[in-house]
Amino acid sequence: MRVKNRANITGPALNGNRSVQSHAYAQYLNPSSFSVPDNATYGNLARNQVVGPGFGDVDLSLIKNTPLYKERVHAQFA
Repeated sequence: MRVKNRANITGPALNGNRSVQSHAYAQYLNPSSFSVPDNATYGNLARNQVVGPGFGDVDLSLIKNTPLYKERVHAQFA
């Protein structure tokens, strides 16, 4: 049987300074706020307790349909 451990949370999980000046990416979580619990014990951090920043995504496609043979066979260029 495999025991899944959860981390212990010891301080504020979100960083106050989220700037990208000193790092190549914004650090949203404070890594020093988490610790490893003892073996075969659960930590006090609940599932989905800490939520990071929102995520947005936009997709765009340009497609051209070209008839090849009597409008029965088409080629699609993306």
